[in-house]
Amino acid sequence: MVLDILRCCCTIEGGSVDSAVPSFRPAINRASQDSIGVFHTARQLMQVIRRYVSANQQQFRDHQAQYALTAALLHDVGHGMFSHAFEAVGKEFNWPMARHEEVSQRLIRDSEISAVLDAEFGRGYAGNVADIIAQGIPNDLYGSVVSSQFDADRLDYMQRDRLMTGIQSSGVDPTWLLANSPRDLWPRHTES
Repeated sequence: MVLDILRCCCTIEGGSVDSAVPSFRPAINRASQDSIGVFHTARQLMQVIRRYVSANQQQFRDHQAQYALTAALLHDVGHGMFSHAFEAVGKEFNWPMARHEEVSQRLIRDSEISAVLDAEFGRGYAGNVADIIAQGIPNDLYGSVVSSQFDADRLDYMQRDRLMTGIQSSGVDPTWLLANSPRDLWPRHTES
């Protein structure tokens, strides 16, 4: 399933699945590599959430976790070149498609990606994944893995840019951070 999704993403990105394999050449940072790194970090964050929810005698919601992990993998599928530069202009003129999150959630809903997700996981799966990306501010712990001040993309970004550019400052130890993250770091979890 992950390879099918990567094929869709790499086609949109203009590459191949082979280009998604990390090359570790200096300062090369492809979107497909970012997606894999964010997915990996999201899986680690999900384990922290699983421990947190269990420690508070609540039930871990596997389906929500799966939607969030898939959203983490696909979070930037709509991120085009210079898209951050155009977001300010798009905001000024009220152009929703200038926001890469908007493009991402629309691609997940209305492209080959939707067909792959719905065929693999059931009808409506792609829509649930797109909803997590579209919501912006997370409404639960699972969505906070994709979009928050302590999300998988930020944690992966800090590590990846440091590695790809060879800069030794600003190191982050995600293993320690995740193992020692305080309970109040996460939004309040409520059963729905």
